[in-house]
Amino acid sequence: MNFSIIDDDGDVIRVHCEGDLANTDSQESGQLEKQLGPERMKRKVLINLEKVRFLDSSGISWLLACHKHLVERGGKLVLHDVPPLVRQPLEFTRLNLVLPIANDESAARKIACGTDHE
Repeated sequence: MNFSIIDDDGDVIRVHCEGDLANTDSQESGQLEKQLGPERMKRKVLINLEKVRFLDSSGISWLLACHKHLVERGGKLVLHDVPPLVRQPLEFTRLNLVLPIANDESAARKIACGTDHE
């Protein structure tokens, strides 16, 4: 799995993921937090999963850990552009009730800012 910070407009941070969200270990679970730093963990983070090909239980754990760390610090995580093969396990495990999922970045921004609920 590779992820990179695409943009930070001061309120919303855009992150792009690609590859497989699989076989992640405990060291990788803190990588997003390490790259964002403590101040940005208080903000809204939109993760684009458009280029993610596969999601396994360790990838789900990584997403949940990111969500938990952001919420604990006052931030918010919203996933968007989630391909069907990645969305399916999230919905099957009902994690879409915990991790907000939007169809596109515009909808994700609205969810993150509290102006829309999907």
